[in-house]
Amino acid sequence: MLMAMALGSAMLQGELRLASPFTDHMVLQRERPVRIFGQAAPGAEVVVEFQGQRASAKTDSKGDWLVTLKPLSLGPAAKLQVRSGGESVTLDDVLVGDVWLCSGQSNMEMGLNMVRDGAKEVANADHPQIRLLKVPKVTLPSPTREAELQWTVCTPKSVAEAGWGGFSAVAYFFGRKLHQDLKVPIGLIDSSWGGTVAEAWVTREGLEPLEDFNAALKRVAGYAADPAGTEKRFWESYDAWYTAHDPGTKGGFQAPDLDESDWEKVQVPEWFQELNGIYWYRKTIELTEEQARSAKPVLSLGNCDDQDTTWVNGQVVGRMDGWWSWRVYNLEPGILKPGKNVIAVRMIDRMWGGGLSSPAETMKLYLDGGAVDLPGEWRRKITAKYGPIPNPEPSIIGDPLQPSVLNNGMIRPLVPFTLRGAIWYQGESNGGRGAQYGRLLPALIGDWRRNFQSGDFPFYIVSLAPYGPAAKDPEEGGWADLRESQRTTALKVKNAGLISTLDIGDAGDIHPANKQDVGLRLALMALGQEYKRPVASSGPTYKSMRIEGGEVRLRFDHLFGGLEQRGPRLSGFTIAGEDRKFVWAEAALAGDEVVVWSPKVPSPKAVRYAWAQNPPSSLFNRAGLPATPFRTDDWPLPSEGVK
Repeated sequence: MLMAMALGSAMLQGELRLASPFTDHMVLQRERPVRIFGQAAPGAEVVVEFQGQRASAKTDSKGDWLVTLKPLSLGPAAKLQVRSGGESVTLDDVLVGDVWLCSGQSNMEMGLNMVRDGAKEVANADHPQIRLLKVPKVTLPSPTREAELQWTVCTPKSVAEAGWGGFSAVAYFFGRKLHQDLKVPIGLIDSSWGGTVAEAWVTREGLEPLEDFNAALKRVAGYAADPAGTEKRFWESYDAWYTAHDPGTKGGFQAPDLDESDWEKVQVPEWFQELNGIYWYRKTIELTEEQARSAKPVLSLGNCDDQDTTWVNGQVVGRMDGWWSWRVYNLEPGILKPGKNVIAVRMIDRMWGGGLSSPAETMKLYLDGGAVDLPGEWRRKITAKYGPIPNPEPSIIGDPLQPSVLNNGMIRPLVPFTLRGAIWYQGESNGGRGAQYGRLLPALIGDWRRNFQSGDFPFYIVSLAPYGPAAKDPEEGGWADLRESQRTTALKVKNAGLISTLDIGDAGDIHPANKQDVGLRLALMALGQEYKRPVASSGPTYKSMRIEGGEVRLRFDHLFGGLEQRGPRLSGFTIAGEDRKFVWAEAALAGDEVVVWSPKVPSPKAVRYAWAQNPPSSLFNRAGLPATPFRTDDWPLPSEGVK
């Protein structure tokens, strides 16, 4: 569902206002020219005062203004004052330090409550000079400058209450380490959304040169030009599709008096895997006469995966598309009645799992003076599966998987805020398009750098953690291809870097609980590369190879004391000859080199390491940091050409 943003926390008095990222308790970037921007009356002069500086600018014909302060120095919290004509705005408790943008999908979004020792970490998160800014989840078909933003001081309460289970754990651990070592205020901007693809975070202008996404960009532009018409046509097409393919729609499964005797009894909330089709839920609740007379009843179901149409007593009360949309439906007076009331929900699951799976406390029928809890026993019936029936067209309405829409709603409101750098944990959702990611990720970095106007700021990438069954045989494609594109991006893009998480994954959970080490390793990279501190900033990275008879000898950068083997053998290496067929290899340390061989490949041509979705890993440096996955060949990847 399209979300239109209000002015929100942008400081507003009359016509003078600061842009959305400027609020009390914020952090401004040190040692760089700092842009302060907002709106006022067209043609007006705007004056900004901070740290003894006074700078001014005039608004343009649209009322936009931007004032640039000279580089700021560290100091105590201060007031930032903005004046125009007879109006003024004052921000309190403004610090100067380093500001980092933290973005990606669920492993960046995953909150502090959800990590290893989460309760302890939350209780100890009392850092007055770390400031947090959480960007709300918003999809938009065209850019906006408005967002509901508010900087908060890092406290146990603020880290626990923002976002999915709390403020981003990776961002928090990254910022905490920087603050501890640098002794400067740290501002962390968390703009992340689980399950999203990289192209959603790039502007239209940044994507068009790739040409891969132009058809989807055209659909997004059509939605921006005619949102009401696009939505109307979408639901009309779905109504026709349901009528043609769903026995439940044909059979009137929304009817209050339907015979449910052959429906399965299930406990809601529930999550079930790999349905990919149509299914229905029904629940009967008892209401008193007083409850039924409620003036403003509201039905809350949380998230429905992926699309729902919801009836109460046979009347449609709401419909939404997308697992990301929160179902809260206002009921018209007269729909409820004393005695039995039937809630019926028709749903589509397009991929992965489905169900009414939101936390139990989010599922309620709110009535005057109270609420009826909806979790517990429901009836469920699967009516059709894809394959026998054709897949419906996916919606672009509010879909966070469409190109540019998250940049429009979650990055553009920040631009051109002055940053120190960015950290990025994303890629699982682009896993089948690894080779394309090798062009897409550099495009994202360049796009952000151009728009934030903060130079070639550091951009640090998290290589995907292992997940799923351990690799039994050498693998091709998938996450291995994507990790390779992450590696080549870090090598080729100026001031980019990559950290490895090969040793801290969880085969059974795509969201590993150890986010402390992820944040620590990102911080070590920043300390070593950006801040020039004498720290071990990276695990071993592949440098070069040479072939000696039937052996391949590999050399590495970032040894930090030398190479180290973890485990009984140096595992995770594969080797191939001219036929390009990789087999598991033997490997051993030889000083600062790794020697790789296999009797099955007497004339080797290439070596790969940790080349699988869940590969073994055993190569570290003596600082305890793992090597990043790599390959020595430049042979085409299986995902080449995939769009």
